[in-house]
Amino acid sequence: MKHRIGTFRNSIILKLSVLIFSIAFATVSLLFVFATFILTDTTSMQSHKGLFGGLIVIIVIIFFIALIVMHNYLKPIIELSDGVNEIRNGNLENKISVRSKDEFGELATGFNEMTTAIKQMIQAKEQLLYDVSHELKTPLTNSKLALEILPESNEKRSVIEDIGEMELMINELLESARLNSSVFELELSKVKVKDLVSKTIFRSFKEVERISVSPISPALTISIDETRILTVIKNLLDNSLKYSSEKSPIEINVIDRGDQIVLQIDDSGSGIPEEKLPFIFEPFYRTDNSRAKTSGGYGLGLHLCKKIMDIHEASLTIQNKPNNTGILAQMTFNKDLNE
Repeated sequence: MKHRIGTFRNSIILKLSVLIFSIAFATVSLLFVFATFILTDTTSMQSHKGLFGGLIVIIVIIFFIALIVMHNYLKPIIELSDGVNEIRNGNLENKISVRSKDEFGELATGFNEMTTAIKQMIQAKEQLLYDVSHELKTPLTNSKLALEILPESNEKRSVIEDIGEMELMINELLESARLNSSVFELELSKVKVKDLVSKTIFRSFKEVERISVSPISPALTISIDETRILTVIKNLLDNSLKYSSEKSPIEINVIDRGDQIVLQIDDSGSGIPEEKLPFIFEPFYRTDNSRAKTSGGYGLGLHLCKKIMDIHEASLTIQNKPNNTGILAQMTFNKDLNE
């Protein structure tokens, strides 16, 4: 998108510059033709030589003045293009300067009002989710306590499982709201990458034999909020185990790129449809439109993972391997932020 906006801007300036230059060149050409066919005698040509030179200078000056006027005229469009790109990148704080009361000024005002309205709608939605999630915790806790007095049965186990899933969703919603809070701060500490990976595997998974870890240097450390990065790794591993065949291995590789530390999780699952990959980090988005319980959670896990990585000024990418032979999830931490 940013590239397209830059191309659009350069294209307009280039086209107008060519137009102005063409007009100036055509004017000079007409004057030359006039001089050639009308002022045929030598005396007339010599007497008008200074005039022609002056006209050319005037045309050049007019050309540059037109360029300056054109730049000022296009400035609101350029600012609007930049504003669109900022909105695309999630910066809803960006405002366009209103420099006039003409159509461009009205457009800038409308754009700013639209940005404010979008921001307010997003905040209202997040506040509603937070309030609902918070209010649901109490009845869920009461339901769990009530279930304790019931005799063991398949129905009881099923209800407990359902309540557990609802609790997980509520906790993810509350965590997402905390991460969005202006007063939220990461609890950073230096952690060895090797210990981080081992802790995630042995604390959270029973199928440890399916997870293979490449050798990791004990010297590799990153400065992170350990609890939250553990959540990210756990979520990615859980997805890999869930969507891969029961006997296929999950590989974890850690790469030292000098200025970056990269943690890769490589599985042999069925992959994600390419048209759905751009949306996997959206809240409540699931690649399975049926919303079947057996196909996964509520579409909050990857959204939360992405948000945690963004707050760490790190990146999270998920892509299909060649020929749809699995998924490669990659967490990238900048070393200069971890020293």
